[in-house]
Amino acid sequence: MQALAHTLEKITALIARTASPFEEEARTSAVIACRLIRENSLEIVPAGTVAELRKRAPEPRSQWMPPEVRFIRAKFDGSCLWCGESVEAGTRVAYYPTERAVACIDCHRGACS
Repeated sequence: MQALAHTLEKITALIARTASPFEEEARTSAVIACRLIRENSLEIVPAGTVAELRKRAPEPRSQWMPPEVRFIRAKFDGSCLWCGESVEAGTRVAYYPTERAVACIDCHRGACS
């Protein structure tokens, strides 16, 4: 984190030098600032844009999806919580975090009896 702050300070100082009356110093400062921006995968946005983007950002998934169930691909072989049928790894299942168990999609929808 401190390395990023130091890099940002360097970039800010280099950008300030681009207003130098000495053309070579201004050009060299701009090139070095661009290189640091590229090397650190930074994006430059107009002032105030970040706050505006945060206002428009969608809610995190955990807020709009019910916490009782998540649809995932099973990482391991197991069995359905409701019908007991085997569930192979890679199969799409309903995951119940509170029970730490999975159910086949048909059982989750109520199709299995």
